[in-house]
Amino acid sequence: MTTISRPVISSEAMVLRVWPTGETSVIASLLTEETGFVKVIAKGARNSKSNLRSLVQPGTIVDIEYTVVEGRDLQYLRGGSASPGASKASLTLEKTAYLLAIVEIIDRCKPTGKDADLFHLCRRFMEVLSSLPSSVNASAYYRFLLELLNMQGLAPTMNRCSNCRAEILNDRAVVHFFSYSSGGIVCADCLDLGKAGRELTPPVYSNLRKLLEQGIDTGPPVARQVDRETGIVLHRFLEYHLPDYRLPTALDMLKVCKTNKES
Repeated sequence: MTTISRPVISSEAMVLRVWPTGETSVIASLLTEETGFVKVIAKGARNSKSNLRSLVQPGTIVDIEYTVVEGRDLQYLRGGSASPGASKASLTLEKTAYLLAIVEIIDRCKPTGKDADLFHLCRRFMEVLSSLPSSVNASAYYRFLLELLNMQGLAPTMNRCSNCRAEILNDRAVVHFFSYSSGGIVCADCLDLGKAGRELTPPVYSNLRKLLEQGIDTGPPVARQVDRETGIVLHRFLEYHLPDYRLPTALDMLKVCKTNKES
């Protein structure tokens, strides 16, 4: 009897979520560069001596080999190694919280688009995060969310009215209305306060415009209240437009960071 070999693919992958199965194995949800979202079973990976153990740690990027059998929901992890320069081991608790938050969002929402582009966005965020000063961690996270929305064709409109397309000036004396349902800023002529949304103070509006223009790179820190308001706006916008999105539980770690700083 001949044995039909299963096709094997080599790819970089970000480990999204892991849960136990059987006595010593785990199932891992991955975002791979080659084939997008994949679930694999890592046999014996909970054994301390297993070579697969280091390949199934959430928030890490690894070079792996896995089977690809059409029609199977679960593939087999064959082996691999940690990807150079993409480790979360050196990240602070705050940076780890933001990294695991984007991992949660990607795993839960499974955004559509080119698999390689989505993987590269996650990889770039991880690499940039490791080199950022702590004062701009939140801004990098918000930039990631905006780039993710842009990949889905859902980025909010900030420089024109979302309804009539009239130009919106970045006037530091004007309070703008951000409409979740319309997809961004609406002008005074189109304003309907009954729409789901919120008013943006000039600093928050200006910050959102800058975030849309800059991408995931370091930038000057903003006031804590502006950071907080920016996060609320993006969270509500994602709830409205990205299916299955919810506030990542990993962000609860930031409460610990705040307590440590105050003590």
